[in-house]
Amino acid sequence: MVNTLKVSMRTVLKSIPMLIITAAILLLWLHGDDILISMFLIFLIPLFLVCIITSIIFMFKSRKLASTGQMVFFFWGIFNILFFVAYFVFGRPNRQCNPDIMAEHYEKYANDMDELVAYVDNALEDSAYITLEFDNDKPSIFHIKTQNDSLITSNWNENAVMKQDSLRGVVGLTKEEFEHIRERLDDMGCIGICMAQGRNWAEIWFRRVGMAKYSYRLSYVPMSQDEKQYLLDHGEYIPYSDKVTFVYGGGVLGPQRFSKEQKEEFLRKHKPW
Repeated sequence: MVNTLKVSMRTVLKSIPMLIITAAILLLWLHGDDILISMFLIFLIPLFLVCIITSIIFMFKSRKLASTGQMVFFFWGIFNILFFVAYFVFGRPNRQCNPDIMAEHYEKYANDMDELVAYVDNALEDSAYITLEFDNDKPSIFHIKTQNDSLITSNWNENAVMKQDSLRGVVGLTKEEFEHIRERLDDMGCIGICMAQGRNWAEIWFRRVGMAKYSYRLSYVPMSQDEKQYLLDHGEYIPYSDKVTFVYGGGVLGPQRFSKEQKEEFLRKHKPW
């Protein structure tokens, strides 16, 4: 009985470093672009190094698969390795962004973006405004304004989810149209749209990285020389063409614009007009 208890305790203790590594990788998958989460993980690097070394030792010692415990630790170690590699192959690329990534993505989905803007413009009530963002297929932002409103009604997260039916009705979107917008955004690898009916431009929200938001501003009337110069002079914008501007939206913390070097390097390679 005592020996069995000791074996069980050893198994539990040996499981701790494996479990910590699994939890850390899962946290990267779920919140790897969050600045606070990243700082938290960096702060715990010494602990992770100890857990990684310990896990490798346990996995190596279990390679003979002589017992159920050895099988568990060996294959758990293999799983952690594959889980970690998969994050860098599939997860991390979708949590990064720069002007080159935005340009490549736009070229792939340019027609789809125009079609979505036209679809939303046709679906909205006259002069209605929406800002709509989705997170895990649920609206995380649903701001609206009608021609009779003096202010925008802002709805975030749970509020956006709970009120989505009534908000749709106010701006004239049916449930089918709302779902179609969500599906079209998802198919394009984008997260949101901001526009008002009759507006000269619309924004397709591409990706969030940490607290930053990367968007495409699509202009549907020719820009003046003053407008073009404004885009060149302000760091939150990188003009891509007469029609398309890349937009950087900063959060509460961190940079509020594309870096000067990043913008200058991209404009050296790509002339917007």
